[in-house]
Formats: sequence, C-alpha cells, structure tokens
Amino acid sequence: MKDLTKGNLYKNFLLFAIPMVLSSVLSQGYSIINTVIAGKLIGESALAAIGAVSPFETFLNSIFWGYGGGVGIYAANLFGSGKFYRLKQMVLNNMIMLSGILVLISAVILICKEPLYSLLQIDTDILREADRYFTISMLGKVAVLFNVNIIFVFNAMGDGAFPFYMSFISAICNIGGNFFTVMVLGMGVEGMALSTVLSACIVALCYCLKLAGYFRQLGLGGQKARYDLQVLKETWHYSFSTMIQQSVMYFSSMVLSPMVNGIGSAASASYTVTLRIYEINASIYQNSSKTVGNYIAQCYGAKKYHNFRKGMRVGVIQSLLFVLPVLGVCVCLPETVSGLFYKEDAPGLSVEYTVLFLKYYLPFIFLNVFANLFHNFFRGIARMKALLIATVAGSLARIVISLLLIGPLGIHGIYVGWVMSWVFDAGVGVYLYLRGKWRVGH
Repeated sequence: MKDLTKGNLYKNFLLFAIPMVLSSVLSQGYSIINTVIAGKLIGESALAAIGAVSPFETFLNSIFWGYGGGVGIYAANLFGSGKFYRLKQMVLNNMIMLSGILVLISAVILICKEPLYSLLQIDTDILREADRYFTISMLGKVAVLFNVNIIFVFNAMGDGAFPFYMSFISAICNIGGNFFTVMVLGMGVEGMALSTVLSACIVALCYCLKLAGYFRQLGLGGQKARYDLQVLKETWHYSFSTMIQQSVMYFSSMVLSPMVNGIGSAASASYTVTLRIYEINASIYQNSSKTVGNYIAQCYGAKKYHNFRKGMRVGVIQSLLFVLPVLGVCVCLPETVSGLFYKEDAPGLSVEYTVLFLKYYLPFIFLNVFANLFHNFFRGIARMKALLIATVAGSLARIVISLLLIGPLGIHGIYVGWVMSWVFDAGVGVYLYLRGKWRVGH
C-alpha cells in the first residue's frame, strides 16, 4: 500500500505504473498467445469463432470494468482520507453484490444465447465452435470479472505489484492450460475457454487472501463489515457514470460487429487479430493512465487540489514513453507481427486486412493516449459529466462514420471510423480540460 501524494511524484508514478503496465502486458500477452494458438494450431475458423462473440463479451465486460473503475476511485478517495473502516465496508459489500449480479446475468445470457447469435450474424460455418467457446466463457464470467474489479481496489491503495504477480500466475496457468487442452486433449476452442476460467478461479482466491491481509495491516482484522445500503449508494455515485462511460465506449464495437461478420469470415478473423494488437497497445497506456486516476483521487480525498496539473503533466510523459516501443514494432514490422497469428496457408485477405490496419491506422492510437488520460483525470475527481460527453462524442463518431463508409470502403470504413472516434474523444477531452470544467466547485 502507498500514498501517492507523498514523496517524489516522478518516482511514485513510475514505481506505481511499472507493475501495472507489466501486469497488463502479461494479461494481454496470454490473450495474444491464445489467439496465436487458435490461429496456428486450430485454424482460421477458430479465430473467427472467438472473434464473432468477442465484441459482445467485451461490451458486457465493459459494464463491470466501469463499475470497478468507480469502486477504485471511491476506494482511493477513502484511502487518501484515512477512512479505512469505510473502505473495508465498501469493498466487501460491493464484491458480494457484484458476484450475485454476475451469476444472474450469466444465467440469463446463456438462456437467451440463440437470439444473440442471430443478432451478431455469426456465420453458420463457425457457429458450433463459437457456441462452445462462449458458453464456457460465460460460466466462468464471475471469477474473471471479480478479479478485474478487485485489481482496481489494490491499485486504489497504491499496490500495483501484487496484481502483477497474479497476472504472471494467471498467464502461466492459462498458457499451460491452453497447450494441454488443445495439443494433448484436442479440445479446440472450448479448451482455451476452460483454461481461462480455471486460471481466473485460482487468482480470485489469491486476491481474497491478500485483501484480508491488507485489512489486518490497517487494524481492521477484528472489525466485521456489515451490510450497509448507504455505502452501496455512495459507491453508485462513482460507479454509475463510469459504467455508462465504459459501456458506451464498447457499445460501438458491438453495434459494428454484425457488419464486420457480414463482410465475411476473413474480415471476422482479421478483426479478431487487430483487436488483440490494439488491446495490447491500449492496455499499456490505459494502465499507465490509471496512475493519474488514482493519484488525482487520493489528492482529491486529501484536498491537495494544487497537485492536479503536475499529475497530468507527468502522466502524459509517462504514458507516451511506455507505449511507443510496442507501437513502433507493430507499425514498422506489420507483416512480421501479423504473421504471428496465421498459418502459412491462411487466406491472403485476412492477412492483408491486418497489415493494412497496422500500417495505416494503428499509428493514430496516440490520440487515444490523450483521450484516456482525460478519462482518468475526470474520473479521479468525479467529474462524470465531462467524462461522458467526451466518450459519447467518440463512440457516436465511430458508429456514424463506420455506417457511412463500410459500404463503399468495406473493412477500411470500420478502421476509419475507429480512428475518428479517437480524434473526437481526445478533442472533446482537451476542450473540456482547457475550459476548466474539471475545477473543484464546478
């Protein structure tokens, strides 16, 4: 645990961000290895099957990512103000409620999965594989999203190291499980989904044990956290807007997914790969930017408002330094990076779509670096209106521009819409920041 508002800011940011970034790289790394295993060992149909349901899963996950982000900001606020019992009460109440809601939602979705497949326009050639993968993934959704939410709590208390260790353990379990289930048991995509679920369950148990240890360190070991509706209402103030913001961001991907699937299986397979490559780049600067969010929230709780601007400056420098090496490799060596995901006899169109994205569209991701920094800043001081305005602007731009361009440009229309969403999101964020809409008292 660490109070980020005390000591050298550059050192605090760097030491806090490094394990979070490494953790995200590990998490995305095994996600990429999963994709490589699917493409290299099973085939393009496996890539298409995973990608066909991925936008819906990501949209569903985004709702709970947003909720966890709000929990994390409130936790950082309580930690910064020294309200440790309230922190314990808030965390335990929310984790219990979250688990119950996830069980219910997963059950409903599995009952209604057939209409969902029709809505997503999943090709009949890959429907069977897609169904196996999706069903197992949904059965383990509670453990996966529990871990995502508890990471926000650890980050709020200044701990980025333990989540890194857990990501390492999860990666080993996941990758080892994938090779065993696919190469030894011959289970295909369902084996990959099963490995993810089992590794998530192991990590969830470790998080619970560690969190209990932290509460003992704070002198709360013997104090039971009773159910309190008021603490859930307080959390909701932070979480509701971040849930909306995150779901709006990923809703555009879900809306566009049937259109991508409609282009053909080559587009579905390529879109799966481009998403993975985008996600590993995005996860680096997104986790670096969390330093800003947690720092601002701790300053806000401690009433150190004068530190806001310096925190943003350091955050910009740090995020760019972290993301440029990986981005440079992807942009400068697009054929090499794309070749990692496909068999040698893979259809040329799938590879071509991926290379085009890396060469001509991915470089614009630096705009999203700035957009994400402003997201974390506005979230850190609970300026949710500004956060929502910037996000909605970007998401609407993506949907409208993609709809207009997919007809004449095909997959290029999807990519252009994606880039323009970064332009609008970052532009609105900068405008609101410069106009002072973040200032305390507004």
